[in-house]
Amino acid sequence: MSFLRRRGQGLNLPGRTDFKPVGHSRPNDPIFSASIMPKIQIYTTLLCPYCVRAKQLLQRKGVDYEEIRIDLDHEQMHLMLQRSRRQTVPQIFIDDYHVGGYDDLAAMDARGELDPRLSL
Repeated sequence: MSFLRRRGQGLNLPGRTDFKPVGHSRPNDPIFSASIMPKIQIYTTLLCPYCVRAKQLLQRKGVDYEEIRIDLDHEQMHLMLQRSRRQTVPQIFIDDYHVGGYDDLAAMDARGELDPRLSL
């Protein structure tokens, strides 16, 4: 029995009816959602109250993000400086869009611009 699927064909196993054809995802499927969710990166340090607030806001939105601790990795600090041209934390990026710091993130949210940027 071959388990390879051709485009548009489902995998038919005896007694299993929960398989659907390849390429037919629903919006609530994790695979579908992961493919359209933007990549969020937040540069932080350990003792940074604005970093905590930014992470809490993103958590309330229910989005995943990558936290990059620049106090532990100086190469990442130099990369943050190049990308943002700022020396303060947090620095937040949604895909390649530079949001800025926590105040910028909160202002985007207040203006209703954050949810569309996060694909929510």
